[in-house]
Amino acid sequence: MKRLTTLRISGVVTGGLLLAGFAALHTVRSQTNPAPSRPLAPVAIDSILTVPGGAEVRLSPSADAPRVTVRVDPRGGGDVATIEEAVRRATSGEIAVAAGTYEVDTLDLPPGVSLAGGFDPQTWRYDPARNLTVLAPRDSASALPLVRAHAGSRVSGLVLRDADVAVDLEGDGVVLEGLALSHCRIGVLARASARGIVNYATFVHDGTGLLLERGSEVAAQNSIFTQNGVGIERL
Repeated sequence: MKRLTTLRISGVVTGGLLLAGFAALHTVRSQTNPAPSRPLAPVAIDSILTVPGGAEVRLSPSADAPRVTVRVDPRGGGDVATIEEAVRRATSGEIAVAAGTYEVDTLDLPPGVSLAGGFDPQTWRYDPARNLTVLAPRDSASALPLVRAHAGSRVSGLVLRDADVAVDLEGDGVVLEGLALSHCRIGVLARASARGIVNYATFVHDGTGLLLERGSEVAAQNSIFTQNGVGIERL
């Protein structure tokens, strides 16, 4: 069992890298950088917000807004009122979620379907820091993940909190980008089949930030792990 505690990642960390004994923020660099199955849009850190617990978190919207297929707004300004309904409808493309706090059951994204928060419900402009979009479990006692991402999916522009598992990764080419994961037992669980990238994410007050099953190949880059029980752990 390999563990990382509190650290700042400015390069790339994969499940095969062992670092231990960090008492404060450190910069970690690794030459191991598996290429993603599809290219990432350019990303720049440009916004800061505060999540429960008072920690500052940077959300980093991509240079290009997601390609929207279904818009979610419970106030009636979108195509559907709930994220669950959007997941049922979507077969490809992006689900765009308007700013707000959403209590959800597991959002099981079909392969190739992506989920993005951070949209203004009036203009549908993509700006995650101004349009804070928070996902929390409907049942606080649930052991199910908030989001299950399959091959080719992308999850971005969200704050995920208070879950047993925030994101469960399965399959190839999964991208998590511009996320804040807070007060979860596990922030991201990478299954043995998972191949992908965690980019510009902040893990704070989680039991374990990133848990890598043996065989998974998930790179964490440009991300912050702080005030967690364990930052990165490989089984």
